[in-house]
Amino acid sequence: LAAILLFAVLTRKARAASALRRAELLAVEEVPWSQFLRSIERKGAISEVLVSSSRYDFLMNGMRKYTVPAEVPGSLASKMLRSGVEWRRARPRASPASAVVW
Repeated sequence: LAAILLFAVLTRKARAASALRRAELLAVEEVPWSQFLRSIERKGAISEVLVSSSRYDFLMNGMRKYTVPAEVPGSLASKMLRSGVEWRRARPRASPASAVVW
C-alpha cells in the first residue's frame, strides 16, 4: 500500500511538472526578425539559440522568445537596421481549404 501511495504521489508531481513545462513553452513571445538581429550584436542579450528550419528559439535577457527568419537581401537588411526599421516575416494567408476541419 505504501508503494502504491508513493507511486501516486510521484506520478502526480511528474504530471504537474510536465504541465508547468508545457505552459512555459506555450508562453513564448515572438520577436521581430529585425529585433533579433539587433540583439545578437549586444553581448549576452541572446543565449541558448535553437535553430530549426522554420524558426529560432532562444533566451533574450533570460526570457524565452522565438523569431521566424525573414529572407531579406543583406544590403536591404543593413539599411533597415541602420534606419531603425522593424520588420518580420509575413504570415502566410489562410486558404479557403484551411477552414475545412477533418
